[in-house]
Amino acid sequence: MSDLSNSEKTYACLIAVHAVKIWDVLLDKILQDIREQVPGNVIWLGVNVPDDILRRAEQMQINLVSVSASYGNLSQILNALSTELEDHPVDGLFNVMGGERACGWVLQRLARKLKVPFVLRVSGNDFAVRRLRRDANTDNWKSRLFWWYNRQRMLSAADGIWVMSDAEAERIKFTLPFKSNIFVGPRGIHIPEQSWAPTGNARPRVITIGRMSAEKSPDLIFKLARQHPGWDFVWIGDHQISHPLPDYKNFRWTKYLDGAAIESELRQSDVFLLPSKSDAMPQALLEALAVGVPSIVSRQIEMPKIEKYRPFIQVSYSADRYSEVLQNLLGDKDKQLALSHAAKRYVDEVMSQERLASSVRKRLHDIYQY
Repeated sequence: MSDLSNSEKTYACLIAVHAVKIWDVLLDKILQDIREQVPGNVIWLGVNVPDDILRRAEQMQINLVSVSASYGNLSQILNALSTELEDHPVDGLFNVMGGERACGWVLQRLARKLKVPFVLRVSGNDFAVRRLRRDANTDNWKSRLFWWYNRQRMLSAADGIWVMSDAEAERIKFTLPFKSNIFVGPRGIHIPEQSWAPTGNARPRVITIGRMSAEKSPDLIFKLARQHPGWDFVWIGDHQISHPLPDYKNFRWTKYLDGAAIESELRQSDVFLLPSKSDAMPQALLEALAVGVPSIVSRQIEMPKIEKYRPFIQVSYSADRYSEVLQNLLGDKDKQLALSHAAKRYVDEVMSQERLASSVRKRLHDIYQY
């Protein structure tokens, strides 16, 4: 922990104001990583947290507090959180996810009631003007416009804005040119003790990790599985698509696993594949790079200093192009080893948790002490 840490300072972090499906991932990874970036003690706030999760958090010495409220009733959630924090005085607030919508709405008003500064942590979503354009010809455009307006108010009111990538920072600076307290602070990743090595699999194994939603292009993965019955495809993450999963012998889907299990799955795979339509930096990609799995991702994904290190292959969004690049990579062991080496070097020198945490702690310290 940095010298900036001060045991007398306590900050509250609002995890979410909706039902959370990935509590295990939050406890095992996200909260632990973010904790290293905060200059003080943290109280984690959740809504309707299951009892077994509260027990696990206590065993892990995570100060997780739950309030009871209806998920859709933001005013009720706000009042419940405000009452809870009367017994837990805090020096500042921030959030884990959902900062641009309902969670940000609650966070802003909670900070106002408690008279403390708040940092809006925005993670993984492009909520810029182009989202409005995409929905401009649908019945939903009024709702989008309403949330865009509220988002601008939240961003303007925040004492600091914590984003995950330079691209997100630039988008906010474009819409809020007067805002100065915008800083980039990805979670980073811990480098595991065991790294990837060529697997020797008789059937090439391709792995994808992340929420199975339209943004992650599952249909493209399904098409690849149809085209290449001799390859095995594994997807780890929540299933959030409306149609049933295809019944392919060479496709396997499983829910989120714990950190050690995911590392094991990555080491057993020949390639990590992520045809995401978003330009946000996925944490799953960092996990794959930390293990050293040769990775192929969408061209629009933005991460710092990738031009210098080239830790993965970037591909235009096309099933045929992904298929071509996959075939070439799986047939070239030297290329696989070179990518693995570049990935581990990139994580070690640019994206390791140890390197990033001290920078974020300093920025948060300066904002909260302002």
